[in-house]
Amino acid sequence: MLENSTLKKIDLILNLNSYKTNLNLDYIPKEEAEMFLSAVTEIKNYLLNLENPKTNFDEIKKWSLIYIALHDLFHSLNKENDLTKTEILSTTNIFEVINEHVFPVKFQLLVTAYCVLGISCLKKHHSSEYLISEKVVLGEFNALGGIKKGRWGLIIDHQLMPQIATNITLKVKKDTHHFLVKKYKNFIFDFL
Repeated sequence: MLENSTLKKIDLILNLNSYKTNLNLDYIPKEEAEMFLSAVTEIKNYLLNLENPKTNFDEIKKWSLIYIALHDLFHSLNKENDLTKTEILSTTNIFEVINEHVFPVKFQLLVTAYCVLGISCLKKHHSSEYLISEKVVLGEFNALGGIKKGRWGLIIDHQLMPQIATNITLKVKKDTHHFLVKKYKNFIFDFL
């Protein structure tokens, strides 16, 4: 269970009305922050491939920046010494906690923003060690039907993300996540 001070920080991040790309990121490595922030400018290109016509660039950009701010916060909470575990847990914990913390429509926006942001990052920085969580989480999400082809574009099944995040978290905590890292290390995310 999270402390009240952490929950207040999450509320603050979720309820800010304006987001700028000059976020105060104190806990994620500078290189990782730069990859995420540069990918935010590219997400518009990927939104065209989604089937949901209600998805609007400004809203997805806002939720991409919210994701980055939450990722920074969860990095600060993570006590792992292993980079792979830190990255994976900082990502999966977001979806486990935020699913219970926001309305379904906002969670849907967060998952869409994460998928588009993560794929955008992976297309440019596929070999970065900081993106191992995106490889594992998006790889599992895709493999288990979270991203599928629709009539007019790709459909993101947002409801699968909390369970997938929980399963991955359990594997990391039991130290049985290595097969997922190996499975998705070289996976090419070219479907968006």
